[in-house]
Amino acid sequence: MSEASRVSPRKRKLTSPVWNDYDRIKNEDGSCVARCKHCKRQLNGGSRSGTTHLRKHLEACLPFKQLKKVRHRKLTSPVWNDYEREKNEDGTCVAKCKHCRKLLNGASKSGTTHLRKHLEACPAYKKLKDNRPDEDLPLLEVADINKDKDVISSPEHFKFDQEVSRLDLARMIILHEYPFSIVHHIGFKTFLENLQPYFKIMSRNTVKADCMKIFENEKQKLYEVFDKLLSRVNLTADFWNSGKDLEYIRLTGHYIDYDWKLQKRVLNFSVLEDPQVPESIAKTILEKLYDWNIDRKVFSIVMDNSSANNEIGQELIKLLAPNGSLFMGGDIFHIHSCAHIVNVLVQDGMEVINEVVRKVRESVKYLKSSPVRQQRFKDVAKQVGVPEKSLTLDVSSRWNSTLSMIETAVDLKEAFSALAESCPEYVHAPSSEEWETLRTVHSRLKAFYDVMQVFSIAKYPTANICFTEVCCIHLLLKEWSTSADPLVVSMALKMIEKFNRYWDASNMVLAVAAILDPRLKMKPIEYYFPMIYDSEEAEKKIANIRVGLTNLYNEYVARSALTAICQGLPWNVGSSCSASNECGVSGVSEISPGNTSVDKRRGLEKFLQETSCNQRIKTDLEMYLEEPVYPVQNGLHAENFDVLAWWKFSAPKYPIVGLMAQDILCIPMSTVSSDAAFSSGDRVLDQYRCSMHPSTVQGLICVQDWLRNELQESLTGSSDGHLCFSTLTTAMDFEGEADVCLTMSADDEFSPSPRPSQKVRARFRLSDLNSRCIFLQQPLAFTHPRPKKTTMDNTLASKRKTTVHDTICPGEGAVLW
Repeated sequence: MSEASRVSPRKRKLTSPVWNDYDRIKNEDGSCVARCKHCKRQLNGGSRSGTTHLRKHLEACLPFKQLKKVRHRKLTSPVWNDYEREKNEDGTCVAKCKHCRKLLNGASKSGTTHLRKHLEACPAYKKLKDNRPDEDLPLLEVADINKDKDVISSPEHFKFDQEVSRLDLARMIILHEYPFSIVHHIGFKTFLENLQPYFKIMSRNTVKADCMKIFENEKQKLYEVFDKLLSRVNLTADFWNSGKDLEYIRLTGHYIDYDWKLQKRVLNFSVLEDPQVPESIAKTILEKLYDWNIDRKVFSIVMDNSSANNEIGQELIKLLAPNGSLFMGGDIFHIHSCAHIVNVLVQDGMEVINEVVRKVRESVKYLKSSPVRQQRFKDVAKQVGVPEKSLTLDVSSRWNSTLSMIETAVDLKEAFSALAESCPEYVHAPSSEEWETLRTVHSRLKAFYDVMQVFSIAKYPTANICFTEVCCIHLLLKEWSTSADPLVVSMALKMIEKFNRYWDASNMVLAVAAILDPRLKMKPIEYYFPMIYDSEEAEKKIANIRVGLTNLYNEYVARSALTAICQGLPWNVGSSCSASNECGVSGVSEISPGNTSVDKRRGLEKFLQETSCNQRIKTDLEMYLEEPVYPVQNGLHAENFDVLAWWKFSAPKYPIVGLMAQDILCIPMSTVSSDAAFSSGDRVLDQYRCSMHPSTVQGLICVQDWLRNELQESLTGSSDGHLCFSTLTTAMDFEGEADVCLTMSADDEFSPSPRPSQKVRARFRLSDLNSRCIFLQQPLAFTHPRPKKTTMDNTLASKRKTTVHDTICPGEGAVLW
């Protein structure tokens, strides 16, 4: 072998600077790898592979980025004293404001003009500079919570304002019932300091003053609402106790607004000077009505469980009678709550089984006091073959929980009996007779629970839902009174005595409210009364309802300002033109002999007068009752029919009956608060509010209700499950009619079979535009933002510009604006 062949080849010199960050290593097989000095990753290090892949790896190598030394241009401008220059992962530079933390362009080529302009508008920098609050930021109302969230919360649009934040804190305390002393809590102060260090903590007295200021402002707004309100207000009065021997009365107003939405507002929460004297309570209520200037706008009052309800109601009628504002002489002013009478009847039923309920309650306490006892009871229940259910202990003041406890216990009665035989310590087991009594009474009381469920879960808790439920109770009591079980008979007779007093006082209002439901009208009265009374008495009762309805209607006609514009409506139901000279046309004389066309036309005019002047003109009440009832698709309570939406667009057709509906349907006969729906106990103020001055208590309770209603309206908006029209286009045809194409979404509560993107076509004449109404062939319901203009061709648009909204029913129309 020659000398030259024994010399090993020389290594190629690594000239690329990229190798400063790699170690070149030769493997046993002779191949070369390049190992990154920063992340230790191995890549191809062959001479023929080049270095492009090595450079790309360094661009993505995180340890290399962290250790890489980047030269920064010296920041000479003094504006950088208020900014921090940072470099992003993509290599771009940003300037972060030290005061508001806003990010701006920090590149060297961008200059500093935009940084100076930002400091001029930076609220945090301005407050640091001159400690002067901004006055150009509008107050953020509760209703604005859902509006432009992205804009409000973005850093570039944020402006801190001490006064606004103070009022926001006061609203928070009002809405969530926080104590005023929360501003002194260490945790709350620390939270605020970290959240906004510029916010100055106030004292509890300042926070209290802010809350009362909000109360006064909201009260003035509500006063203006009542001042402009055209409908009547129905009141509820309930009584509260406190730990300081003070008794309060809470007065709540229920009304239907101009948009036919059911509204409820707490008006007062006042101390009763003499709670045992009905005259004093009545005067207190009247003073509050004077304060709100609604003493002439009150239609009725519903009071809760109070021994002096009737006396208070009669005294209020005496006080309000002189101003002549009460309908039917005050006979329908004091109304008893359906929920209240149901609670009273249930308490009578509970008295029959008090001792057995006590034993069941003690049994449940005994078993739930020890896990060992619970396991033993489960083993016994499994042995006797009863269904496995968890025991529940009731709240003695809430009868719905007691019924739930009884229902579970009755299903497990064999297990309770077996446990009593095997465990001598268990001494609370009811006997077989007591179990049977418990089952019998529970099956009857369950009917009252079902009625209360209808009242509690109703989507539209208007007064029209009460009549049918009360009639069902009436029939059940009548059936129980003829039972073969003496226990059931005695319980039913005791209930009937109290129920009849309620029925006699309230059946007229209940019936009128049901008649104002287009699905019912006179049908439930004609159906239930023959079942409740004998045939002769039922006819008299039905006739009394008709007479009362007619008298009430006539009062509305006499009081209504719409009488002058009602199209020929008579003053009283059943009236007609009685004299031919009253309905004659002035200037028409006896026909003189002649053969001219004028003479012939005068003959026609006289013939029309003679044949039409005695025709009876129907009132809108008669027209409403004669028309067929609105069809019920899935049951009275299953379809969530919105009677107010129906009346909103039927009121122009039945103007006087619409006024009656607006006042009567909002009577809170079935409205039950969640804390009192099944409660038999008194309402008691919490300890924190008991320690406050009565005026502060009133302010907090009232303004909390007002703000919550405002917040609820802002959260729900106009979305109420109706249809939304996406398009409304019209085109003229040659007969002078317009063809309307409506495209809508699903969930039509008036339509028997709603379909997504359903298109409905309707035709209306140009003459219909003058009457401001479009008549359709099938029902529709919808909502849209106001105002929403329709797109029409020039000929139709010149006739009248229109806006169609909400509900259109068969044979009726949508008002065109």
